[in-house]
Amino acid sequence: MKVRGVWITNTDSEVLNSQQNIVEAMEFLAEMGFNVVFPVVWSKGFTVYPSQIMRDNFDVAIAPQYGDRDPLAEVINAAQRVDLKVIPWFEYGFASSYNLNGGMLLEKKPEWAARDRNGNLLKKNGFEWMNAL
Repeated sequence: MKVRGVWITNTDSEVLNSQQNIVEAMEFLAEMGFNVVFPVVWSKGFTVYPSQIMRDNFDVAIAPQYGDRDPLAEVINAAQRVDLKVIPWFEYGFASSYNLNGGMLLEKKPEWAARDRNGNLLKKNGFEWMNAL
């Protein structure tokens, strides 16, 4: 399969802000010849779907702006209706937070922090990082 894909982020994009936006975006992308969408599922220390693991460990199941919604499920449903494949991706990878000194993740799990050689939280361009190992 030849991939003609596009990433869907929640940074500088309103696609994930409502189910209607998602439906319109999937229809538009299919009409434009795309066949794969890569929706963000992790951004700024939160999931973009209800996560039991996040709820159990951090008392928050999904990024607060989504409330009771499940944007990932909405993307999957809308994409399937127009024959788009869905491949989730992690935006910002192992960034725990942005200018929040590690945010809620590293507050509850300080052992997850990436540290520089002096033992300080690893920061780059405002992002605080977790250790991938």
